[in-house]
Amino acid sequence: MEVPYFSIILLIGGLVGLGVGAELTINCSIKTAWRFGLSPFLIGLTLVSIGTSIPEMAIGIAGGIDRLKGIETSGIVVGNYIGSVLNQMTIILGICGLLGTLAVSKKTTKKIGSALIASLLLFFIIILDYKITVLEGFVLIIAYIGFISYLIFHKKKLESSEISGLKDKIRGFRVCKMEEPAHLDVVFLIVGIIVIGLGADAVIMAGIELATFMNVEQSAIGLIFVGFGTGIPELIVSVRALSKGDVSLSVGNLLGSSITDILLSTGIGAVIAGFIIDEKTLWFNTPITITMTLLALIFLMTGEKLDRKESLLLITAYIFIAVFAFMI
Repeated sequence: MEVPYFSIILLIGGLVGLGVGAELTINCSIKTAWRFGLSPFLIGLTLVSIGTSIPEMAIGIAGGIDRLKGIETSGIVVGNYIGSVLNQMTIILGICGLLGTLAVSKKTTKKIGSALIASLLLFFIIILDYKITVLEGFVLIIAYIGFISYLIFHKKKLESSEISGLKDKIRGFRVCKMEEPAHLDVVFLIVGIIVIGLGADAVIMAGIELATFMNVEQSAIGLIFVGFGTGIPELIVSVRALSKGDVSLSVGNLLGSSITDILLSTGIGAVIAGFIIDEKTLWFNTPITITMTLLALIFLMTGEKLDRKESLLLITAYIFIAVFAFMI
């Protein structure tokens, strides 16, 4: 079999697109947050997390449509949802922790972290019968709406705990220049999110083609290759936010994106045609993701920060899990 050179080029082009899209998204989201009086943490949990989850949503929709056509895509699609959360709560969080100390209040981590664990447990309960039905897809979407409603009604309390609970002073998000009209910020934000989606889609298609060339099974592709590919927007946005001093936006984006992926993205895909769950997803992918998420949250709450040793441990754990996923 010939080496898929086109896929390699597509992969590089997708990564460039992700970088450009992330740059637009992070700058415009911060300015939008300022204009609407929102904190970077809340913006990370909602606007940015939904924007960076567009690739997962797109995969779910495409996978659902393919299933209606008789093409089985459940392994890649569902594996991607779990893989995205695993990716964000281990290697991406670890990379951000290596680049700078991630400090966030224990109270805030406990509240949002509890919502994330609850989301994962709900997902696990739903897949115990080896399927996600259309009705269960609606249940997941309603759960996400409930989460967003909670954020809206507890906005001030969350922001207050985020500020007062930090031991070290976090540089607040830097206000970008406001000379441009507000509507241009919205336009550029939308363009940035679209570019992220297109770039991630290119990375995913290339990744699947390369994985097929390497003769890798579908369930592993969903968990590792596609999960990592769709996590690139979260990685770029979080790293860019961290480089600008916006630690709250970086952590908030990762927690919020994980909740968005497991509830909203899964629900949107499932309401189209539902999905079938395999043994590996039920008894390995999901439990290990819940375990690693708990570990990451414990690290964040211990000393209200993630240090470099903990970051290295999360990255190392992800590598071992990735290798093991291809062996079983």
